[in-house]
Amino acid sequence: MKGTVARGINDAQDFRNKHWLANDSKNRSENMMIVNLLRNDMGRISELGSVTVSKLCDIEQYSTVWQMTSTIESQLKKDLSLFDIFNALFPCGSITGAPKISTMSIINQLEPSPRGVYLGSI
Repeated sequence: MKGTVARGINDAQDFRNKHWLANDSKNRSENMMIVNLLRNDMGRISELGSVTVSKLCDIEQYSTVWQMTSTIESQLKKDLSLFDIFNALFPCGSITGAPKISTMSIINQLEPSPRGVYLGSI
């Protein structure tokens, strides 16, 4: 999930906002960056060749916003624990951006305590 715009106050503005989000190069680029990061994260815990992007830069309608989302799926490797899965995927790339490992290292240096569970991720 990367890319958001407010719903319009009438049908015409709502259509324009949705169309703008769907075609905005900055939002599409950010969404693609996160898709690539998450494909990499998921690849570490998935069967070889099973990571697929089933939806790319879809625009979803919510009561107050249009949201750009992409869906990434895979077949998990056998014998993974829940800890293994969470360790590979959290914090989510849509929060950290890329490069994820360097970003988290900088955050750990700058912030006085670990973030823990945050931003509605669970």
